[in-house]
Amino acid sequence: MSDYYELVVAGIGGVGPNSTKINFTKTDDGVRLWAWMPNEDVTKQVMVGKDKNDDPIFRNQIRAGVTLSVEEVVALGNVQTQYMKDNVPTDLAVPTQQLILSGKVLVTQPTLKPMAKLEVVTA
Repeated sequence: MSDYYELVVAGIGGVGPNSTKINFTKTDDGVRLWAWMPNEDVTKQVMVGKDKNDDPIFRNQIRAGVTLSVEEVVALGNVQTQYMKDNVPTDLAVPTQQLILSGKVLVTQPTLKPMAKLEVVTA
């Protein structure tokens, strides 16, 4: 999928009546990318594994750790570095950039691997 843009979901932002704000990992220059996606695409349930009783575990299709391979990504406007608070420009802790996603989107779930037991060693 070399013609697709890879975006890793960092977390879910606000949820509106029709869309959910998806926050992606920061770019190399520290900008937090984000986009709106339809609620039904975000909340679709997918099986992500099984529990210790061999029962299926379901999660929202789009959540932190998921990779989206998107056919077309367009930046909307400029990188935002400030917002207005009480009519005073205030710096954002992390600059943001809104994206518009279009075309096909391939959702890749994170791989669930068993973790090694934590061993604490005193020096």
